[in-house]
Amino acid sequence: MKYTPFLTIGMVLLTIVRSQAASFYIDPSLGKQTNDGSITAPWRTLEEVVSDGLIQSYVYQPLPYNAASSKLVAFNISAPVQPGDTLILRSGLHGNLFLKNYNNALPITLMAGPGETPVLEEVHLQACSNWILDGLTVSSEPYGHYLSDKLIYLESHGWQGPTKNITIRNCHIYST
Repeated sequence: MKYTPFLTIGMVLLTIVRSQAASFYIDPSLGKQTNDGSITAPWRTLEEVVSDGLIQSYVYQPLPYNAASSKLVAFNISAPVQPGDTLILRSGLHGNLFLKNYNNALPITLMAGPGETPVLEEVHLQACSNWILDGLTVSSEPYGHYLSDKLIYLESHGWQGPTKNITIRNCHIYST
């Protein structure tokens, strides 16, 4: 019993260390996927950050989703981007954002850098939770074509699970 205070202090310190969220940078003009995502060595596009597994998140298991029995299980465990972090996008074309089963304990923020105009072709979040999109442009027009479907699609999925706690603010969403 006398070790309990030390264990409690250790757990509090561990929580404090991780509670300091990190920021990562993405720049389609100057970035490289082999970079570390820092302000001086940004990644290239948001689409590539997702496809390269650089975001740790959680997926419901087992599937099909059942509110009573499905539990969240971590994936991309060693990824640099963790729940609570921010991805800062610089001007340019960032591709499509398709996230499937990206559920976070803390929100991950995708935001435009100060004075920047990042453009996503479309956004599709399926069975995702705790995401913030801030100051982004969503349009297929800069990509040279017109999407006749949805530019932003938030999908709760019977097999994969619900989509919830998604915040979209200060975004410019348009089509031709």
